[in-house]
Amino acid sequence: MLALWVLILLIHLVLAGQPLSADAQIALSMTLFVALIVIGRLPRTSFFRVLFCGVASFMVLRYLIWRTQNTIPPVEDIYAFVPGVVLYGAEVYAMLMFFISLFIVIDPMRRPVAKLDDDPSKAPSVDVFVPTYDEDPHILAATLSAASRMRYPQGRMTVYLLDDGGTDQKRRASADAVKRGKLLEEMCRELGVVYLTRERNEHAKAGNLNAALPKTRGELIAVLDADHAPTEDFLENTVGHFADKPKLFLVQTPHFFINPDPLERNLNTFDYMPGENEMFYGVIQRGLDRWGASFFCGSAAVLRRQALEQVGGFSGRTIVEDCETSVDLHALGWESLYIDKPMIAGLQPETFSSFMSQRIRWGQGMVQIFLLKNPLFRRGLDLGQRLGYLSSNLFWFFGFARLTFFLMPLFYLFFGLAVYSATAAEFLAYTTFYIGVTLLTSSYLFGRTRWPLLSELYEFIQATFMARALISVMLKPTAPSFNVTAKGETVDKNKLSQQARPLFIITGFLTLGLIATVWRYFAYPDTQDIVLVVGGWNLFGFLLAVQGLRVVCERKQVRRAPRVQIEEPVALMIGEERRLPAYIVDASIMGVKVLLPRGAASQEELESYPLAVSFVKPGEEASGRLRIQLRNVRVEEEGIAIGAEFVEPTGAEFGMIAELIFISSNRWVAFLEGRRARSPGVVMGVLRFLLGSALSIYYVARFLLKLQDAPSPRGFDPVLEVSKKDVGHSRFSHHPMEAAG
Repeated sequence: MLALWVLILLIHLVLAGQPLSADAQIALSMTLFVALIVIGRLPRTSFFRVLFCGVASFMVLRYLIWRTQNTIPPVEDIYAFVPGVVLYGAEVYAMLMFFISLFIVIDPMRRPVAKLDDDPSKAPSVDVFVPTYDEDPHILAATLSAASRMRYPQGRMTVYLLDDGGTDQKRRASADAVKRGKLLEEMCRELGVVYLTRERNEHAKAGNLNAALPKTRGELIAVLDADHAPTEDFLENTVGHFADKPKLFLVQTPHFFINPDPLERNLNTFDYMPGENEMFYGVIQRGLDRWGASFFCGSAAVLRRQALEQVGGFSGRTIVEDCETSVDLHALGWESLYIDKPMIAGLQPETFSSFMSQRIRWGQGMVQIFLLKNPLFRRGLDLGQRLGYLSSNLFWFFGFARLTFFLMPLFYLFFGLAVYSATAAEFLAYTTFYIGVTLLTSSYLFGRTRWPLLSELYEFIQATFMARALISVMLKPTAPSFNVTAKGETVDKNKLSQQARPLFIITGFLTLGLIATVWRYFAYPDTQDIVLVVGGWNLFGFLLAVQGLRVVCERKQVRRAPRVQIEEPVALMIGEERRLPAYIVDASIMGVKVLLPRGAASQEELESYPLAVSFVKPGEEASGRLRIQLRNVRVEEEGIAIGAEFVEPTGAEFGMIAELIFISSNRWVAFLEGRRARSPGVVMGVLRFLLGSALSIYYVARFLLKLQDAPSPRGFDPVLEVSKKDVGHSRFSHHPMEAAG
């Protein structure tokens, strides 16, 4: 595959440099563009994937050569030349990332899960590490309960809570740390989990993990973030790979999230559109796996202790100990693999500030690796691994390129500086088709996991903050420190994010650019064709920016824990005697929504007696009570809906909660497949995005006028009705309690 890729590139370089007139280039571009559409409809075999990427690469190379030879302003016009070169550099960066990405995902690996040996005595011992710093005890209890319920041979698995918020150093300095530490110790005893801490808080998460290594003895180490609750089959599906691969140091699985990030929440896209992480975990990690370059992502992974001990534990020179550890071990000849099956359920940051804090840490850490341990020149890595890590490192420079693309049209619209020297015909022949090819290629390779222009939106909202953060790390690579990302936050009222100002400033300049476009169009009739091109460029930036503004218009969110839609038959216990058939239709680690048949109980009964739910199976009596406290009762079309929260759950009750929500990986697989099945394609995706931008102008205006009770129109797909499961009477006609009775 690598030799074929190199040969195709060499042929492209020769052919792409052949000069053509604008008319001939238009004809060539149209022919190849149609060819891409046809190839895109053929079976996705390795041959056709390579053919598609080869044709797309040729068209991008044609654009790059033309762009280099014909469009940079003359050096004599210094005021146009300098921004022109900056813009050219940003485009070269984008095209470099395009080619590296094609190489990475040309043939993504699809690995099966690996089952354990039938002989339990042959199962390797596993230590499950759950590092924590300041997470809510309810979140920790859910994760630890789910981890304790993973299926694995008895006596071969131990779960550890690694409490960096309860170190001796912390307890000496804070009474709150003492109180929290004692609470977690008691919780661990009740859940059957080993509590560990250390003397001092050094080297952040890497130091916490390394402090636990000499205190434990498992052959394998599973790492779970404090908010990453595993499914029961996590170890069953991962550990088996280590049996016949003695040089395997890592089995990584996807990070799946049960709550929306700030963009998904404020644009109302979580239920029907793939999230930001799905392109990475659904395609890119599989592509990296093809080249032996899939890397540790900090959680949802199993590692071999022997490999970690060879490099002195988890690496901690940078603030991304996960990827850094992988670089060090790959360089020593250790191997990794990736299983694309969601088997953990985690939490994303709720607020834009926390979201940016997390992304800045990732970006700074990846640039630290690039500067301090540059994988491109690291001895021991092969070409595929070098390019894989280079792609992950260089990606985070997007902030500089994105700001350049947004602001460059203003040099012409405000000052008449031609930073991109091309006629309208040349722009059509080269630039328009180049943009079309990148959209078509993105849809072909990532269409199920990334809708059109979503990457541009995510990069825009991060650009100013990321660029500033990367400048600081480039000036002093060892300066960044590890910051824990806040989870489970609430937003008590509608408000603008504290970090909204840069986005409003950029949008303001783009708005002035729209005004300048109209003025220049009528003031300089001889350049109207160029004005339309540059004005369209600025208009696209403006439409993208207004959706970014909507992201920082943070809507009220007071729920402490996200709800998961489920359909679980239960018995609702009213007092000690009465038992009614019911269904739990959604649940969180804090509470549930229970649905009763109409007329099954009165509100007075529900308010007067202690309540509990008990799980039932066909033909069996209900067993095991989970105490709940009534919060609200509503009569709905489907029945009587009861909103309730759990009453100070015991260890056994937390186990029931974990089984209710986190036990099945099939639930997460089905959710992802449901979102990925709705891919709109390039044309409809762009149209929906633009329509969403228009609606965002209306939404942001009303938000800023403090009309915060206005209904929130959808961002990307304002006409799509998200289907809901039928929760009607048919549920109860087949309820297990009735079958048992």
